[in-house]
Amino acid sequence: MLRVATSADFADLSPNQIVPHLATHGIYIGSESTIYRRLHAAGMMRHRGRARAPSRRPRALTATGPDQLYSWDITYLPTKISGRFVYLYMIIDIWSRKIIAAEVHERECGAIAADLVERTCAAAARSGKPLWLHSGQRRADEERDAADDAPQARD
Repeated sequence: MLRVATSADFADLSPNQIVPHLATHGIYIGSESTIYRRLHAAGMMRHRGRARAPSRRPRALTATGPDQLYSWDITYLPTKISGRFVYLYMIIDIWSRKIIAAEVHERECGAIAADLVERTCAAAARSGKPLWLHSGQRRADEERDAADDAPQARD
């Protein structure tokens, strides 16, 4: 059983892939649970063959002090009129959670966001410190629309 599971044909497959493959050729060496149990007993439940360990998550941006990392986002705020919203454009300092810039507009627009980000980055550049700008989590289509007009992160 272990010889089959570690052979070149099956070394990169899990038991739930090996058993059906062998079954299509009329071969039965054991159930999935039996193969899992035998592999575990032999200390072979780690990645076998060409399989690779999952890659690590990319390193997150971190701030060690104020004015190093800003985050921006757009959120809608309800008004007293039912079904009507205004949009809050805001940039905050990740370290201190201080609001660096905020504006309220009646529509969501990439050009408005780009203007606010440009003005904020220009003001931060005058201080001479490197600055990273992180966007909040947005839907992919919103991100694409805003990316056409928004400036890139600067350092």
